[in-house]
Amino acid sequence: MNALLIHNDNLPSQLIDAFQHKMKFEVTQAALASPNFSFDKEADRELMFSLKDNRYNVVFLPVTLSDSNYLELSGLRLALHIRLSPLMNHTKVPIVFIGHESKEQLAKLSDYGAFLFTTGIFVTPSFDFSEVETYYDWIIKFWRPQSDSLLNEKEYANFLNKTKVNSSPNYLSHHSVENELALSRWSKYLNFDSAIPQVVNNINTELNFKHYAELYPVEPLDPIQVPEIKGAGSILLIDDEFKKGWSDFFKLLVKGNQDITYDHLDIDFKAAVSRAEIIGASTSKIIDFNPDVIILDLRLCDEDFDLEANPSELTGTEILKAAKKINPGISVIIFSATNKIANLQSLQKQGVNGFIRKDARNYRNSISELCGIIDASLLSASWLKKMYDKTDECTIHLKRQRKQRKLNGEFIRAIIIYLELAFDSLLSIRNRYGYDPSFTYYFLIIEACGKELIDENDSVKVGGKYYHKWRGSDQYLKHFDYNTKRKTGRRLESKNKRIVYNEKMLNVTDKANVKDVNIFKLVEIRNNFHHPDLIKNDSIALIQMGDTKDVFEVVYKLILSL
Repeated sequence: MNALLIHNDNLPSQLIDAFQHKMKFEVTQAALASPNFSFDKEADRELMFSLKDNRYNVVFLPVTLSDSNYLELSGLRLALHIRLSPLMNHTKVPIVFIGHESKEQLAKLSDYGAFLFTTGIFVTPSFDFSEVETYYDWIIKFWRPQSDSLLNEKEYANFLNKTKVNSSPNYLSHHSVENELALSRWSKYLNFDSAIPQVVNNINTELNFKHYAELYPVEPLDPIQVPEIKGAGSILLIDDEFKKGWSDFFKLLVKGNQDITYDHLDIDFKAAVSRAEIIGASTSKIIDFNPDVIILDLRLCDEDFDLEANPSELTGTEILKAAKKINPGISVIIFSATNKIANLQSLQKQGVNGFIRKDARNYRNSISELCGIIDASLLSASWLKKMYDKTDECTIHLKRQRKQRKLNGEFIRAIIIYLELAFDSLLSIRNRYGYDPSFTYYFLIIEACGKELIDENDSVKVGGKYYHKWRGSDQYLKHFDYNTKRKTGRRLESKNKRIVYNEKMLNVTDKANVKDVNIFKLVEIRNNFHHPDLIKNDSIALIQMGDTKDVFEVVYKLILSL
């Protein structure tokens, strides 16, 4: 008889001894009560060892394997592992439960009642080997004489759809289930699963994950199609599930890019004394590591799972605020299992740069969006962080000049306001016209500096022409040739005291002495934007990111020269 008997010495010894192929699955009440014991993990390990390299026609087992609690009905969960584990090579073999109860009686006692009424599941009240052997012969020869005794694809699909599998008692919250289910499927899709120990040894052994994987199978990508993070910079993961495989996942995601530095916040989130401790540790890590991008979970401590928790007070939200206070140019991507709209609205007000849901079902779109957002965030942070630091440097310099009474107070206040408005505009870009406001504010600063640095009434008239000096200096403004796009070296001259706008702006921008910036182009962009020729051109000038970066560099050098 090519059949396997699974037992825990809780069947008659004559029956056990008579079976040629048998497996003892020992699970004590003490083990079940232990918080570190995982029935699913143990079942997967033992069954894999006994089934993977063998081919049995039928599997027999008692309805329970407990040594002291008959109603625990662990045999049913063990049988489901056989049905849901393709690597064990016995997903479609008939399974026979040995016990006194009928299917109907067992269904009333177990959450797996529907499983009992799927094809290929049998129950026998006999504990006599000869009767069990007769039952085996009936299955092999007469159950379906026109075909083999294995379930067909339609029957297996029906089993998957009818059967409901609960999460293991080891999971304290739905949040943890969603996290690990997403990790399992995302890593499978990207061919990372075998390289993440937590997925191989823990997540993929859980029965509910096996059921989901069979019900909604993942087709892994061809290795050459695996998406790549192409940007450069540093990425920090702050997630209470980092030890459960998410940190390994992100390491593998950026592994092929030598221009990316990756790290995670390595603290024991469960042992943290308070939310404040987690926020403090996160803030210190952000300061020390100086990330360009932070991938941040929202719920990081037990308090966050309170149903009445205010989204704006979640630990992740507080860390988002802290990161933006350190440097608003840091890109923060929320990475969470939640999809509550209230959370998203709250985060947008705090300056979040993106939101990716740990979505097990829509894993393709989620992974594609994640890679896209990380790349975009690395790009924006690469210059926004530096721009913020330089803006802060400008503000400190201006305030010092005001304190020393070297510059007009109203002028300084105006410049600081323009700096803040320009940078805030950059942080809230939502479309291709998003650079327009910041470029305009920065040019207003150049214009204000022109008024401060040049007194048009203090000009020198020679032979009917006017020559202009820098305020408080003997140096004259220079002439610029629009044909050659160069400074000629001659003095700027005009027919009256008024200086042509372009000439004035070219002198002011040139004073900043910024290399590799085309000041002619900047002035031209400003003019085309504010005074578009809609007859000649059918659209307003589109200001690019590079234009804004260039005009800022002029502003930065100009302010520090004041």
